[in-house]
Amino acid sequence: MPFRPKLLKAGICPDCGGDLLLVGFGDVRKLRCEKCGKDVEERTVPDDRDKEIAVIDVEEMAKKMGTLKIRCRNCGRVGVMTWQLQTRRPDEPPTQFYKCLRCGRAWKESR
Repeated sequence: MPFRPKLLKAGICPDCGGDLLLVGFGDVRKLRCEKCGKDVEERTVPDDRDKEIAVIDVEEMAKKMGTLKIRCRNCGRVGVMTWQLQTRRPDEPPTQFYKCLRCGRAWKESR
């Protein structure tokens, strides 16, 4: 079976009612009907290459996010920074992340 990339459905064709797929590469992408093959419109994709990259200082981040007196599973030192992220469905509790301030090892706990 040949490889077929997953295409993003982006609407409905005004002519035949088929699904519009976002196709193309580079800065300009087209909305093409899956059923009749007609190109409906072109869209310009924003260029993200000029965005700034944040450099994070671990000590500064620990001051802002707070530290807990939890023992690191790797080096045994007490003192980790912690944060939460919603990694699953909204009706489930968030995932708690920990990172040791000494050795940098990170781990997570899901409830």
